[in-house]
Parts: sequence; structure tokens; C-alpha cells
Amino acid sequence: MPVIGTSGSGKTNILGNLFLGTKAECICKGKKGPKGTSYGSRYIACDDLIVCSYHPDEPKWAFVRYMYGIISNDPKAPYYENIRFSYISPEKIPSVRAFSPERSTVIVFEDVCLAPEYIQNQIGQFFGNGRHRNISCVYVAQKYHKIPIFIHENSSHLVLFNSGSSHEDISKIIRRYTDDVKNASMVINSYLRKGEFVVFDLTRPKDDPLAIHLRFDTPLNLQKEIMVRQKQEPVIYIDPQKARELDQIIAKQTPTINIDPQKAHNLDQHLALQKLYYRPEGLYQNVKGLWDACKKASYSFSFIDVKKWLENQAMYQIFRPSPKHIPYASYSKITKPNTVHQCDLIKIPYDEDVDTNLLDDGLIYYYVLLVIDCATRYKDFVFLTSKSSKEVAEAFKSIYDNPDKPLNWPQKLQLFGRVSLPTGKCCRECERFARRIVDNMNDSLTRLIGMSPNDATKLEQIYSKPSVKYNRPIGINEPQLPKDPTWSPSLHKIWRIVVGKNPPMPILYYLDESGPQRPFVREQLMHIKEEPMLPSRWVLGYNQMHTRRSL
Repeated sequence: MPVIGTSGSGKTNILGNLFLGTKAECICKGKKGPKGTSYGSRYIACDDLIVCSYHPDEPKWAFVRYMYGIISNDPKAPYYENIRFSYISPEKIPSVRAFSPERSTVIVFEDVCLAPEYIQNQIGQFFGNGRHRNISCVYVAQKYHKIPIFIHENSSHLVLFNSGSSHEDISKIIRRYTDDVKNASMVINSYLRKGEFVVFDLTRPKDDPLAIHLRFDTPLNLQKEIMVRQKQEPVIYIDPQKARELDQIIAKQTPTINIDPQKAHNLDQHLALQKLYYRPEGLYQNVKGLWDACKKASYSFSFIDVKKWLENQAMYQIFRPSPKHIPYASYSKITKPNTVHQCDLIKIPYDEDVDTNLLDDGLIYYYVLLVIDCATRYKDFVFLTSKSSKEVAEAFKSIYDNPDKPLNWPQKLQLFGRVSLPTGKCCRECERFARRIVDNMNDSLTRLIGMSPNDATKLEQIYSKPSVKYNRPIGINEPQLPKDPTWSPSLHKIWRIVVGKNPPMPILYYLDESGPQRPFVREQLMHIKEEPMLPSRWVLGYNQMHTRRSL
């Protein structure tokens, strides 16, 4: 739930009242009575309240912490509840898996919108996966557009205070509830200017009367408010004769045009840099080259202004050099046995015309479950008659619960999404020699780790060598043509973020449907803050004319 409003608008006061309710007032006044009745109740009845902020000495949260300590101090008190309050720093945000789903938890992320990107990614994991651990999240910020898009898309409620969002932001929010966006925005802004706050329930349909609330207890009917507002608007009568006389007076006056000097300077600078950059000898690959060209042309633009303009050009972004080091996710980083296992269900086709000398009344195995330890490369398998969940579960138990085998239950088990279908003629004789083949593979030397899997299972850590040796330069060392772009000319949005901590892996980013359907690391992506500038029409026209003349 994002809570948005400027400093002093009352965001923290409202949250403190929600977490304490009437219980703090009843305890302070000493009202006596049965447990849970006369001593009030908390409006958000969570078991654990965690505040993630850079300011642990906030007085309002200090009072909430003090009352939580009183409530949970004496188990014999009639107002006792088993609740906890704690502070965490944004740099020490734990994993979602560290929380128990048996206790309901609320985490308040207060004023962390300017935190580094990796902290925002960790916060996004709580909004995306926190519900599986019985976690609810509150994101407190001063401006609506500062909240990451992923948090917007995974929020169930939105609370707006005064000056927390612009007119355009309010219009985007209200557009899903009414067609009269202009008047509806004026209604919302009128309440916000009066010191009220508006709550949007994003889980309800747009025609639900409870989708928008004034505070938490009063439904807000936008259509009704618009009709009342239109009835109260004054009616202005204009005399046609006086209007014509006023028009004649205005027509005789000399018009005055006010020009902003800063905007005029920025426009002149943009046109000058555009001519220098898009000329045939231009297209500079760094800021210093364009800055030197400006000085030769007698322009006194600052280096910072030239850099800001150049970094916003689409042509410069596409041909920017790639980073020197790009970390990749690799299974070679897994050094401890039984940390990550890979498994697959492989179908066994049969040739009915081959005589196998096997009994007809014996079991016919149609699948085989193959398990491989990523660190030691140790392999084991079990034949299956079907792909039923019960038989597969029993197969896993026979592998992992066998004390004679080195494979134990791993920390992470990966199953391939597609079933392997081997080609060629096979028969039931594979049941005879499959165990012999796998045992031979476990006793054979593996080039990646320099030893056999059976020997590797006796070690605590195994370090692997590079899996592939290339005969040609690859990556940034690969020779590139002058006209080859380094970055894609199209823009894409980040659809999903995967943070892997065990084993240590780089953060993976998945793009939307219009982009490549594979993961990327941070170094393979360029963050575009503003809409890039494309070359002007005169540039494209000049290049086209120049090409025709050369032909």
C-alpha cells in the first residue's frame, strides 16, 4: 500500500493510529474490563510491525514502539497481546524467506524512494512475494512518480495526501474509475487541499461504490460529487455589445509576447548541438569530442550541458560502448555438494519388434528420473512406470533417503520444463545396462572438475574450470563493424526481477513481451531516464539526398 504526501501532511500520524487504534488511549486512561473489549483494539492487528527507515529516532514511531512494549510486556495483563516492534536499516533488509507465515507481519518502508537500486529491488520482492509469507507492505513517499513501477503494479491500496501527486498523476489514477477525468480530478484535489486524504482500493472493480474512500470510513461517489459541483458553479451572462467593444479595443492594442530567456537559450543550444552532431563528420562517440567541436565552432557551451544533451540522443545511446565486465549466472559458482540438483523425466520409447529375452509379465518402465548434483556432477536414476506424482515422490525418496548413496536432499531442486524425447530405436535392454552406464560415468574423470563424481562427493567444496574455450574473440573482444549498434534501437520495460542469494548469483532482469525472452544482468541494460531524442527530419532528408547523389 503506497502512502503518498508531502512532509507534514500527516502520513505517519495516520499509520500510527492504524497500528495502535483505540488500545493506546484505553490503556493510558486505565479503563478496566474483559480482555479485548474495554481496552480497545488495533485497526491493523498484526503480530510483527517492522519499520524500515533511515531515521530510527522518529518520535511518532518511538511512541508506537513504547506502546507495543507495554502491550506485550505482561502476559497476565487484560490488554496483553503477543506482538513485536522492530527497526531495520534499508541496507539490512532480510530475505522474504526469513519470515514465518505463522505470524502476520507488516513492514513500513518510510522515505526510502531515494535509496540505491539494489535496495529498491529488495523492497520489490516483498511487494511481489510477501503475501506467500503472510507479509503486508506499506511504502511511504512524498511524491507519486518517485515510487517504482513494480510497487505500483503489486499494490492493493493507494493513499493520497495533499501535494503528494501532480494533476497528471491524479488523472492517471482516476481514469480507470470515470470518463470525466477533468471534473473528477478537481473533486479529488478539492478534498486534498482541505487536509483530507483519499484511499483507492485497487482490488475492486471501477463501478464498485467502495472503490474510493474519503479517509477510511466514508465512500466517495465521484459522479455524485461532480453533479453537485456543477450545480454550484455560477452562471455568467455576457452582454454581446460590450463584448464586441472589448474585442475592438484589444485588436487596436500592440500584442506583447513574453519569451523566457532560459527556454530561448536552451532552444538555441539544442539547434547548435544538433547541427554539429548530425553532420557527416559528426556522430561523436564521447562527450569530449562534441565539446571540442563546439569550441572550434565558437560556442561556449559548458561540458555538463553538452553531456546532458548528448546522453539523451538515441543515436548516441545505441552506439555507446558496452561495459568491460559483464557477470553471468553460472553453475560453476556452486562449490558445495547437495546445494543445487538438476532433475529431468526422460521418456523411454520402445521397439516392439526387438526380442529382448525379458519376461512378458515384468514391469514395463516408460520413464526414467535422472538427478545430477551440480557441484560434483554425480548422477543417479530410478525407472518409472508412469509420471504420477506419487511414483515420482517415491523415486525421490529412494534416491535421497538411501544411506549408501552420496546424494542428500538439496537446498534447491531444478526441474526442466520440457520432457526429453530421445530419437532412434530403443528396447527394454536399456533396463539391463543403464545402471552400468551411470556407474561408469560416476567413476570417469570429469574435465570441468578434474576428478570423478565419486571422488568429488568426498570433498566439502569443489571448484570447476571454464567449460568452453573459444577459438575466436567473443564478447567485448569480438571485432565489431563501424555501423554495428551496441545497444538495441528499441526501448523495453522490465517485467520481472529475480534475486538469487543461494548460491550467489547476479540479479536477473526479464523484459516485457516485446523484448528478448531471456534474462539479462544489470550491465547488459541501459537505464533511459527520459524519452530519447531522434534525429530531426532535416537530418534524415540530408542523409537521403547525400546517398542519392553518391549513387
